Amino acid sequence: TVLDEWCAKEGRDPAEIERSTGVEGSPDKTGQQLYDLGVRMFTVGLSGPDYDLGKLRDWLAFRDDVNAGR
Repeated sequence: TVLDEWCAKEGRDPAEIERSTGVEGSPDKTGQQLYDLGVRMFTVGLSGPDYDLGKLRDWLAFRDDVNAGR
């Protein structure tokens, strides 16, 4: 990635940088790909007044599965 290239140029370990991104939709579509790119913080946007927490539950389940090694 571009970040990895800049880290190499600057002599910095890219593992020291927490990668984050905002996510939409289901983690079934993009979760593993983003995780494989090094993203560890996923921000789930919600809007009200009728908050649907289903998307958040899906991303939390993805996080739990990854952390459990599944």
